[in-house]
Amino acid sequence: MRILDVPRAARTLARTAAVLLGGSAISPRLLERAADAGVPVVRTYGMSETAGGCVYDGVPFPQVRVRFTADDRIVLSGPVLADGYVRVDEDPAAASSAVRVTALAHPDRAPDPAATGDAAPAGGFHGTGADRLLVTSDLGRWEADGRLSVLGRADDIIVTGGENVSPHEVEALLLPLTEPLGFAEVLVTSRPHPEWGQQLVVLLVPAAGAPQTDAEAAAGSADALAALREGLRARGIRGPRVPQAARIVPRLPVRSIGKPDRAAAARLAPDAVGPRAGVAVETDADREV
Repeated sequence: MRILDVPRAARTLARTAAVLLGGSAISPRLLERAADAGVPVVRTYGMSETAGGCVYDGVPFPQVRVRFTADDRIVLSGPVLADGYVRVDEDPAAASSAVRVTALAHPDRAPDPAATGDAAPAGGFHGTGADRLLVTSDLGRWEADGRLSVLGRADDIIVTGGENVSPHEVEALLLPLTEPLGFAEVLVTSRPHPEWGQQLVVLLVPAAGAPQTDAEAAAGSADALAALREGLRARGIRGPRVPQAARIVPRLPVRSIGKPDRAAAARLAPDAVGPRAGVAVETDADREV
């Protein structure tokens, strides 16, 4: 949060009732800096289908119910749900600026969220009235303290060594390890591997003031990757869930809405290098492209 780098702006932000953060893994260092500045950060989870946030700091609104499908997708119900989806088309029979809005049908019967096999619920809205629910594409779980933890999108899951790995979860574990090493951002992606199917790759962005030339970045990158791998193992993360390669990049690829572009990130992964050989660094030619 660059606003914390401006003391006057940070003091103004500290007078707000809350600053809502969501959409991706949140850096522990960012939370520490916000707390030191007196900025009241609240982590939020929600989407357009729920008219914005409906879970704050892991606690749902009183009338919001959170459940999970058998494959750990988050299921939401309660008065925050939208009525459904619509299709918007130009209306050729009306003025050029007119549009026609058509409500899209969804199943009238709410399924059992825990059903498996052919009965497993599809994503989207289901049911009517008080029984309505929304099966999201987000993975989640209850933590030991009873708060909801969002692990990322189901379609971002990486299957490696026969295990389903959430890159969002690994990123959250990496963040407190990368920042002391001089990296500001981290993104976990993958590349094909003949034995594991996919192999985890971590993309690292140096912080301001960190070595910027290719030679400077390459000199310490192998040690950084080794430290990250050891740090994950110390937290009980082993085997295919530990990144096997890394690549230092000047910036992470993002989509127009500012969220990580994981498809573009995967295209950077083939040039990553494992810890024994060091970490691949983008060349000046790559940066120009």
